[in-house]
Amino acid sequence: MKRAGFRRAGGLRFTGEMIYVAFAIALCSGGLNHLVVDPVGLVDRLQSGQASWLARLLPFPGYLYVAYVMLLSPAHFVKTLNSLGIFLVLTLACVLSSLWSLSPVDTLIRSLILVAATLFAVAISARFDRREVLLIAGLALVIVFLMGMAAFLAAPSIGQHQDKLYPSIRGLFLHKNVAGRTYVIGILVGLSLFYARQFPRFGLFVTACCAAGIAATLSASALINMVTMFALFPILKIYHWKPQVALFLIALLGFAVWLLFYFEVVDLIIESVLGSLGKDTTLTNRTFIWEQLINLLTSGPHWILGYGYEGFWTSPEGAMLTFDPRYFVPGHAHNGLLQTVVALGVLGGALLVYGYLKLLVRKFTLLAKYPDGLCMFDAAFMIFFFITNMTEQSVLSDDGLLWIMFIIVATLRDPVGRASARGGLRLPRPGSPAVPSSLPRA
Repeated sequence: MKRAGFRRAGGLRFTGEMIYVAFAIALCSGGLNHLVVDPVGLVDRLQSGQASWLARLLPFPGYLYVAYVMLLSPAHFVKTLNSLGIFLVLTLACVLSSLWSLSPVDTLIRSLILVAATLFAVAISARFDRREVLLIAGLALVIVFLMGMAAFLAAPSIGQHQDKLYPSIRGLFLHKNVAGRTYVIGILVGLSLFYARQFPRFGLFVTACCAAGIAATLSASALINMVTMFALFPILKIYHWKPQVALFLIALLGFAVWLLFYFEVVDLIIESVLGSLGKDTTLTNRTFIWEQLINLLTSGPHWILGYGYEGFWTSPEGAMLTFDPRYFVPGHAHNGLLQTVVALGVLGGALLVYGYLKLLVRKFTLLAKYPDGLCMFDAAFMIFFFITNMTEQSVLSDDGLLWIMFIIVATLRDPVGRASARGGLRLPRPGSPAVPSSLPRA
């Protein structure tokens, strides 16, 4: 039976199911959290609004979708879940870490929320192909952007930072940096659709919306990531024909990004344009956090199994004792690998590194076989995920969109078809028996 939906010019079609999933992703992204959470106070600053049960209800439509997909085809859902491999082990280890956590109750609750977010991502991968996933994600981020800008225009005190981060426009996110790195995903989605020639006008619209959102946040890291992604896609385009040259250019680009972060070039530009904003935009606090955490891990018994998932950051015996509450208490390690080691020890960190590198090789192998914009998304997202986790944290995150997208990328099926003579992926026409549906369509 034909699924209900609407069609726009150029053949772009969103079914009712795709629209529902897009709204569920928007609710999970953190881009609407300011509707139910006031990001003021120590607890909210430490836990990014996660103490609010109203915020925890926002992803509920996503949980319902997991149940729907599991009932529709449990065998296929389990098969997709098993394809997670090491990342499934890490997710389950977070739940198990409640046995030795500094804060067992918080660890258990938040690890179960992590499991639910991971299952939501698996359900999306089990239900949709790569092109549909990009369309859904693009629609979700456009929704987040439009609602955020509407909130800012209607009430600037809601959509704009009123603290030391003024005049950054965060929309309905709780923090400008969260908004910025979420919008970078939209840049990846839009560029992938454009390069794949799959609804390029919609891809450009998504890219334009998310680029405007990033510019409004004044987030230096997001601006660097955006420019990096614009430079990365032409390089990925030539990877199929000249992989050595492409890898050299990627390494050169990575070095340039490191220089931009290290010398705070974008921060200096922003401050020179807007004047002194009275804020600390340097990496000074981050390096201090890293030094403190490394010293703590190497001087005690927790380096093997860690402090439990989020246990260190929610327990009075963890971050509150390590850092001075009168000055600064971080809510996370500002580094994905270090965050994992704090939670699950060096064993968890080793599994993360191995799993990431294995997945990275797989995605670039896929890109070499199918030099198509849709497959370029996977490789570009893996690089973006690495860059953003150098100074922020989205590994095994129970909040936000990055971990959900990472799991989707990890579980997306490889394309069925062959590379065309001009380098793109030749997709069979809809309904062709060459591409069986992953699940029966309602």
